[in-house]
Amino acid sequence: MPILFQDQILGVLSLTRTTPFDLDDDDTELLDSLVAQAAVAIRNARLFAGSETRRRTAEALADLLRLLSQTLEVETVAQRIAEDVRDLLHVGAASVYHLEPETDDLVVIASSVSPDSAFDWVLVLPRGYGTCGLAVQQKAPIASSDVLADPRIVYSEGAREQLQRTDYRAVLAVPLLVQNRPIGAIAVADGFGRVFSETAVQLLQAFADQAAVALEHARLYDEAEHRRRQAEDTEERLRGLFERVPVGIYRTTPEGRILDVNRALITMLGYPDRATLLAMNATDVYARVEDRQRWRSTIERDGVIRDMEVELRRHDGSVISARESARAVCAASGRVLHYEGTLEDVTERKRAEIAQRQAEALRSVTELANAAAHEINNPLLVITGNLELMARRLGPDDPNRDSIQRTLEACQRISEMVQHMGKITRLEVRNEWPGLSAILDLKKSADAGEG
Repeated sequence: MPILFQDQILGVLSLTRTTPFDLDDDDTELLDSLVAQAAVAIRNARLFAGSETRRRTAEALADLLRLLSQTLEVETVAQRIAEDVRDLLHVGAASVYHLEPETDDLVVIASSVSPDSAFDWVLVLPRGYGTCGLAVQQKAPIASSDVLADPRIVYSEGAREQLQRTDYRAVLAVPLLVQNRPIGAIAVADGFGRVFSETAVQLLQAFADQAAVALEHARLYDEAEHRRRQAEDTEERLRGLFERVPVGIYRTTPEGRILDVNRALITMLGYPDRATLLAMNATDVYARVEDRQRWRSTIERDGVIRDMEVELRRHDGSVISARESARAVCAASGRVLHYEGTLEDVTERKRAEIAQRQAEALRSVTELANAAAHEINNPLLVITGNLELMARRLGPDDPNRDSIQRTLEACQRISEMVQHMGKITRLEVRNEWPGLSAILDLKKSADAGEG
């Protein structure tokens, strides 16, 4: 039986049984009533779903506006957009792409994918590639129920192979426009064959407008921040290496030639004057070659070093421990101009840490030794007493007498060890066997406290 509402078919009620139906007027009237109620219920549910979606969309956009007023971090805003549209459109995945001005590539800056899906967005789309690339080119929304079968949409071989491994091939993409200038795109993906409605396009367009605002604000903010950082860098270079800074400061070339140092570093390394230290290569200041190699690999990879602990060789040959932070100062092209860094002498702190660890180890050992001595001493007294009693009962010529005497001597040695365990005041070890870990020398560890 058709389920009709104002001449619109909303569904069908189907009844099945193994024998033919024999419906009387009451049965027919009951079915008509059920169908009418079902029609009203379905219609109301659809109206509610539509209004609920509009309400949730409005709330999400309002939350997004509040977020935009609180932060200019484009990744944060883009991630919120991706999560909201995936939820509101009931799709498996959503992503926000940023258009790189230098290459015209579209690069993913945020994405949201259903937890039970293995789908991955193509992270970089060359100009004109993919649904997003086509949307940016045409400055209009692009929808496809199967992007791999859509002749309008072009993918690289690698991206096509990636998409062939997933069912998320229905894609809707909307360009991000600022004054009709594309700066990115937003896209959603769902199961193969899904047809996106005009409502879905409008909803995604609304979020695309907000994403465009976020990206443009972030670009303006980044430009302002870049100018501010340039001004601060200029000021920092002019201020140079203040002599009043209590830590060592240096500037070197990428090859290791020392360009400048402050008085604190000269004093820390024990050099007679600035010229003597400047004549050195930075590599020669490190006591361990591996420290310098680790320093170079880190700063070449990350452009910055934070709190790296190294060992430095002073002018007199002695070695100190230091904590080093540095950064690469680069030209606009990315070429490294020089390195700037700080060195702080942490030798005393390292010694204090070692002393503290030794004290903690001593405390742990003494606590363990005292507990073990107590546990050993009690049964040892019982064993010794019984052996002495047995020795008294044996005749002078009894063959077991020598064995008992040797056992008593061993018990006496154990008793002495137990006494040493209760007198440990420092840790003394000895290497008993080559290739094995050192063992605790109980006698020396106890004698240290007695003499």
